[in-house]
Amino acid sequence: MKRKNTLMLIIIIVLTISTGCQKVETKNISSEKQVFREKNQIVNASNTAEEIIELTLWSHYGGWELYLEAFRKKHPNIHIKTVVFPYSDYPSILMNALAEGDTPDLIVLDSPHFGAFNGMRGLQDLLEEPFKADRYKNDFTDALWKVGLSFDEEQLLGIPFNTSPKVTYYRTDIMESYGFPSEPDALAAFIQNPHNWLEIAKRLQKEDKWIVQWPHEPVEILESQIGQYDKELNLLRDQETFSEVISIAKTIRQQSLASHIDIWSDEGRQAIKEDKIAMLYLGSWGAQSIEIWAPEQAGKWRVTELPFGVKGWSNASIIAISDLSENKEAAWEFIEFFTFEALGENMIGSVAGYLPARNHPNTIDYTNDFLGGQKEQAFYERIQNEVQEHTLTPLDEKAKVIWKEGIYRGLDWGMAPKEIIESIIRRLEAELGRDREILLQSLQ
Repeated sequence: MKRKNTLMLIIIIVLTISTGCQKVETKNISSEKQVFREKNQIVNASNTAEEIIELTLWSHYGGWELYLEAFRKKHPNIHIKTVVFPYSDYPSILMNALAEGDTPDLIVLDSPHFGAFNGMRGLQDLLEEPFKADRYKNDFTDALWKVGLSFDEEQLLGIPFNTSPKVTYYRTDIMESYGFPSEPDALAAFIQNPHNWLEIAKRLQKEDKWIVQWPHEPVEILESQIGQYDKELNLLRDQETFSEVISIAKTIRQQSLASHIDIWSDEGRQAIKEDKIAMLYLGSWGAQSIEIWAPEQAGKWRVTELPFGVKGWSNASIIAISDLSENKEAAWEFIEFFTFEALGENMIGSVAGYLPARNHPNTIDYTNDFLGGQKEQAFYERIQNEVQEHTLTPLDEKAKVIWKEGIYRGLDWGMAPKEIIESIIRRLEAELGRDREILLQSLQ
């Protein structure tokens, strides 16, 4: 009965899915592809006589072909069809599929959306027989393992197969030309001080160059380090923690230090190509996007840590099995192969969730020419060691909208940081208080 109540709660109150960061497929190292394929040749030709099993995998990003090809060579009787949906549409499409009982076998979800599904029925508990995924628990950090758990933490609804820190991408040539530190470690130390970061923004703004897209961006940077709720649904974002970054955001608004250009728009991409964008704060997949938008800027970009000493998390990807799948064991075969065997050999641009797959010799020394020869993967994996993933809850998406609108309104109205946070807390209690009570009751 408790689970039915939670299902109704999710369907009725939770899904106002907001658009998150664009997820970019993981880059593969082309020189390793043939080696990977050769290592995964069929070893038992008699398997081809087995009954054909057909699976469907839904995802919000592509790039699965290399892994599917290798998997099929080991399991020639299991065929997997992938269907990729637009990022912003995918959660509602999946929610409708679960409600109608017409689901794929395998489901890949981005962590900003997973909270909407971790308190409802529809995903298979992977702690049950025959999966017994708890044997892998010690091969994940505690925080990342919990990303895949149900809201009550009694079931494992998915395996978080990768995770991404949030980082700063910047134009090293522009920093150097304005007399600011241009090497990654030196710049990271320099922008730990908010005064120094603001000085860069002020100097560049005079010549139509920008390190900030929106006035509230400093708040978003800190949000990447601090989740919205803990497991008891206590709000984690208090006045003391966020007052300083809200004050920085007020300065940006008052002094017109933000470009107000959306990098995901055509205008934003053109601004990047025209050398107007000098810093971006993105998940570790960001270098791939920037290279697509402005390949002619190869060698001019670098990656370093976030401003203000923040150790931020961008997102994780979770793979799950539908509770309605008729081929759960075959689906689990793919999850095990993909997560625990194949992924580490080809991952650039995010960090493997499975700890033994990190520091892989195929990728850890990879140098990215677009980033001036930086050892990109080594940097991401080092940073991720200092990052902690957030607790995911069914309230996250609605709370995120309320929080963001409150920050916008407070900056527009010139409110003090204390007033902004107090007004957000009042609205959260008014609009989500009853939902919070129901969720807490479901845990008892």
